[in-house]
Amino acid sequence: LSTWNLHFSRSNIEFILNVTGNATDADGDSLNFTNQSTFPSFFINLTSGIINFTADDKDVGMWIVNITASDGKASNKTSVNFSISNVNDGPVFPQIENKTVDEDSNLTFYFYVYDDDFLIPQASKNNYYNETLNYSVTIEGVNTTLFDIDYISLSGNMTTYMINFTPSKTEVGEYDVTINITDSSGVKNSTRFNI
Repeated sequence: LSTWNLHFSRSNIEFILNVTGNATDADGDSLNFTNQSTFPSFFINLTSGIINFTADDKDVGMWIVNITASDGKASNKTSVNFSISNVNDGPVFPQIENKTVDEDSNLTFYFYVYDDDFLIPQASKNNYYNETLNYSVTIEGVNTTLFDIDYISLSGNMTTYMINFTPSKTEVGEYDVTINITDSSGVKNSTRFNI
């Protein structure tokens, strides 16, 4: 077995490699394969020696996989270095339903933005891709600064934001609201709703 360095771009493309072309037994015995790695999506068939996986965001980074070939009497080990690059995922968020509120009454609601680039392992973010989201809001109506958007939390690939305000008598009316979300690569998404 020899050592390989492989660079693979993550874009939900299946990766297949047959290790048996690089492992032979002098006696012609059949070989079994095992591996040691923390590479999340890595898979090797223990009898055929075929590596088969589809990398995703949690796999972005550098991974070292130790593969052992054994005929049951003797074994040999090699390392395979995988470098998985990120392919940007744009932000996605569900449509926000129209809202109704009375004057001098509080309206609080949350909305969620999903971006799978937040699933990239922490250790890989600086060298491969570190996602951030920026938002802007456009309010068309009597008060174009009717509310602010508050960042609440990030959990997995979901970012939670909150809108919280109490309209006064002078703010009575209909409002068209557009929220734009932009990620680190400049990919945008937007939603529009009425209050």
